[in-house]
Amino acid sequence: MILALALLSLMMIFSNDVMPKVSKLTVLSYTVGGFLVLAASLLAVIIVKANINQIILNHGGTDTAWLWFNRNPKGLERAQGNRE
Repeated sequence: MILALALLSLMMIFSNDVMPKVSKLTVLSYTVGGFLVLAASLLAVIIVKANINQIILNHGGTDTAWLWFNRNPKGLERAQGNRE
């Protein structure tokens, strides 16, 4: 939030130099809109990734990082074999 406010204030300070004919309210609205779109996108990615990880764990996955491989690593299989 602090970083967003710092970037917003920098945009407001330098907008007059870069775009002299554009009002500060227009720059403010576009900047805030961009931040909101980025925040919504980040939230959507977090929610989708969390749901995928939960599905993997509920279907017997040991670790969600191994989703892309067809089996567990050999050391893990040995360790699980010793436990059972």
